Amino acid sequence: DKDGNKTIYNLTRVSVDKKGGNSHGIIIIARDITIRKNAVEALQQSEGILRATLNATADGILVTNLNKQILDCNQLFIKMWQLPRAIVEKRELEPLFDYGLGQIKNPERHMEWAARCTNHPQPSFNTMYLKNGKVFEVYSEVLTIQNSIQGRVWSFKDITERKRVETELQRSEERYRRLVELSPDAIYMEVDGRNVFTNAAGIELLGAAGEDEVYGRPILDFMSGDYKKSIKNYPAEQPADNQVFPLAQFKIKRLDDSFVDVEAATTTFDYNGETAVLSVVRDISERKEAEQLKISVEEKTKQLYEAWEYDKIKTEFFANISHELRTPINVILGAQKLFELFLKEVDLGNNQQKMVKYIKMMRQNCYRLTRLVNNLIDITRIDAGFFNISLRNYDIVNIIECVTLSVAEYVQDKGINLVFDTELEEKIIACDADKIERIMLNLLSNAVKFTNNGGTIAVYMKEEKKHIFISVSDTGIGIPEDKLKTVFERFVQVDKSFVRNCEGSGIGLSIVKSLIDLHGGSVELKSEVNKGTTFEIRLPIVTTVEEEIAASDASYQSSAERINVEFSDIYL
Repeated sequence: DKDGNKTIYNLTRVSVDKKGGNSHGIIIIARDITIRKNAVEALQQSEGILRATLNATADGILVTNLNKQILDCNQLFIKMWQLPRAIVEKRELEPLFDYGLGQIKNPERHMEWAARCTNHPQPSFNTMYLKNGKVFEVYSEVLTIQNSIQGRVWSFKDITERKRVETELQRSEERYRRLVELSPDAIYMEVDGRNVFTNAAGIELLGAAGEDEVYGRPILDFMSGDYKKSIKNYPAEQPADNQVFPLAQFKIKRLDDSFVDVEAATTTFDYNGETAVLSVVRDISERKEAEQLKISVEEKTKQLYEAWEYDKIKTEFFANISHELRTPINVILGAQKLFELFLKEVDLGNNQQKMVKYIKMMRQNCYRLTRLVNNLIDITRIDAGFFNISLRNYDIVNIIECVTLSVAEYVQDKGINLVFDTELEEKIIACDADKIERIMLNLLSNAVKFTNNGGTIAVYMKEEKKHIFISVSDTGIGIPEDKLKTVFERFVQVDKSFVRNCEGSGIGLSIVKSLIDLHGGSVELKSEVNKGTTFEIRLPIVTTVEEEIAASDASYQSSAERINVEFSDIYL
């Protein structure tokens, strides 16, 4: 038209015929279809926009009507479900529904959800877990056209990666939570000067009964005033984010007013827009004690070394002085023997018996001194680790019997019965015969000392599996129960009074135990006051590699000189 507007007409041409078949004319009918044409174009444009929108969206879209037909779906929906072309072209909901349920875990639950969506006009939300591991988030909305419900729009979002990240995050959070809870170190988090988190170790460190006694309070409340001033590395009231502070050592005051040495590492971080202070606090009380103990041990070790050096000097002194004492004793014994020979050749008349008596006293006291010196020398050698025994194969029964019978004279002179009994005729073991003799002489002399006239001393032998059993028992005065454990200690005497019945240095039994230990044996003591005492010795049944038996061609003979020395404390 003259205004420039375009009008669209639909033209229809009609022919008019005369009678006889000749054309009479043409009728043209024009219909204005401008509005309809514009509406169609607008609809096509809207459909194109909608199609582009559906294909461009990040979600899979499905549109269905009330007749269970597929009105539309975008390409992403087809790709998400990997739909066959036949199902898409068929445009029916039921085959699509059956195909989808075959890919979903727990299809029964989703069938119920889909039924509820169809029967109720409200929007609905669901999460679908597929058998192939994918996870879809589904949102269903009613499709309304001109206020009339025409169907539903289904939106499918692939959240598989998000779910994986969420799961990993949850697992990581759980691991960190367990790590924090199970940490032996105390962990505290403060926001705006108030404690907002404390693990179990933190509650225990402060001596609190529960978290209520700790939450809301600053950690500074648990530090004594003296130590607050000394903490230079503790964060300021408003520290910067991501600030790491050096290790700081201080004391925490527990709720029971006791103090604990701790070491703390502190950092800051952003927490919901606020600066949080995270502190990891470790109880170092044991470490402090260990450090003090180390210093103390070093001091004690130094003192021990000094004491060992002093003891070594003392031991060497005793060894030297003992050797020095032995020389004049031997000279005196030699002179005494010359006196005896002189008295046999010279008659002193009435003074003869007196001289014999005095010489005998001199000899016995020289033996006593010899015994004491020998014991001191042996003790120092044992302490120094230089006392050795010479093991050879001996008949132990013969040795014990010979030693026992050799002291019969002393026992009879004291009016004591001596009994030797054995279940063995012969038993070869590896031993040091001289040391075994010394052990027996010491035990027998003790028995003689403390057994009254008319008493009995019994020596008994038998074999016990892998040991030789030897017992020396008497019917003497016995030993009090409270003294039994100290008898084998050095310089210990049961009777310490000045009127002891018999003399002694108190080191004989200690040497006995040491000699038995060197043989790999053991000794036990059983005693009862006024009933007697029994020493039980067990020696291992072993032999040396040598083929010949020592002293096999003759019985073992005890040394008379050694007997005199060991029995020198007994006055006849």
